[in-house]
Amino acid sequence: MKFLVLLCIFIFIPWLFYYFHFSLLIIILSFLLPIIIVVQYISYLFLHPKWHISTRNPKNGLPVKISGSAAQFYGSKITNPKIDFNIDFTEVEIDCLDKWPVLSSLEDANDNHLTNLNLKHKSHILRAWFVLPNSNNNDIKTSTCILAVHGAGRDRRNFMRHLPIFHSSGYAVLLIDCREHGISDSHGMGIGWASREAIDVINAAYYIKYKLNYNKCVVLSTSQGASASIIAAAYCGPKYVSNPLIDAVIAENPYSSKELLMTTILDEFLGHNLYPLSLILNSLQRLFSILIVFIVNIRLGLSISKTSSFLLHSINHHHLNPIQVIHEISPRPILLMHGTSDRTIPCQHSELLYNEARNPKKIWFAEGALHTAIYDKYPELWKSTVLNFLKEYNL
Repeated sequence: MKFLVLLCIFIFIPWLFYYFHFSLLIIILSFLLPIIIVVQYISYLFLHPKWHISTRNPKNGLPVKISGSAAQFYGSKITNPKIDFNIDFTEVEIDCLDKWPVLSSLEDANDNHLTNLNLKHKSHILRAWFVLPNSNNNDIKTSTCILAVHGAGRDRRNFMRHLPIFHSSGYAVLLIDCREHGISDSHGMGIGWASREAIDVINAAYYIKYKLNYNKCVVLSTSQGASASIIAAAYCGPKYVSNPLIDAVIAENPYSSKELLMTTILDEFLGHNLYPLSLILNSLQRLFSILIVFIVNIRLGLSISKTSSFLLHSINHHHLNPIQVIHEISPRPILLMHGTSDRTIPCQHSELLYNEARNPKKIWFAEGALHTAIYDKYPELWKSTVLNFLKEYNL
């Protein structure tokens, strides 16, 4: 990238001066400058959207006011499991790597390699609630823990209204705040769009298996968290390690790729905020999507946004999109769920992911359900679908 910039400065621009009139160069620059400004602005909003609630000081606790559509679905259940559902819980802190763990260290938990790696290179702490299963339930799943991963801009309470289902069914649950969310550590970097959150999922899954000593970890996730969970499960799958950290994935309304998601966002953003400029930009929408995602990846510290299949073996999974790696979750099961009225991430994303996934796989399109709100429209069907999935695969 630096080479291309230097090439333009020392060769291309002087060449334009020499062969063309200065006024032509002014015209070209005047055309490019607005495009650069728009792309930079949109890429910034992509990482720092207005609905993203900045991480709070842990001493102050989670925000008492829920904004946006979440307020409609959370209702009054926004305090903690004890106050809202009379379910006991424990506050836990998870040492989290900033970079992806070395796969070889996941092979054998007895060598304590990953433990030492966490202690030596940890860069932030994830904070979470850990909930034990109902002690009155005779069917306690002592070997399985559910890892609940929220969507972008939300926090651990994203799945709190679902908590009684698993608690009463005998499952332990770990509800985490991903980095830059809730009261987990923050460096002001904004939303990671699954690239950084996937690392959080891996560290939380490691915590479940080797700190809490559960044999099985099932990730329950939504939106950005669902995409991060797919990438995380693929990264630590049987293709790379003999003892996968994640045994199954339940992903509600994930996005398949940042490029396709950006196209959807541009439809909304350009249509409502930049009219009549949107009439011009819509014809170049695909180009803008690729360009904006490229800038976003640079801001995220990723050098690659899209890679040919023959290069996959040499590139970390967090550089990729969920649709490029979902096949590597097999032979572990995955359940995809998506509301047909989801305008934030259209159900086309789950359909594309399902087509790329390998068996065992299941999908449920919830008629008329909105983004992250399948449970709110079909509470009993959501419950039976998820619990039957867990039962079918002995989880």
